Amino acid sequence: MRLVNLDDFAVRELQVSRSQLMFVQHILEASEGLGLMIAPKGKCPIMIAPLSQEAALDTLLRDLATEIELKSRPLSQSELADVGA
Repeated sequence: MRLVNLDDFAVRELQVSRSQLMFVQHILEASEGLGLMIAPKGKCPIMIAPLSQEAALDTLLRDLATEIELKSRPLSQSELADVGA
């Protein structure tokens, strides 16, 4: 049972090396209130932010991609169900 309507959130799947994952996590945490990151076991990490922060999330991800090898893409509701988020 899902407690949150994920239609109200911007969700991005990340492709980033394990060695850079904690760096990305720390940058997100330093961006107070922007969003959160989850890493389902055996799956790509996912960043989730309120829709009101979608532009800021995408800007952060674009900026990070200029510094490290990082790719991101939006996830649909059906893809989220497959991930188990």
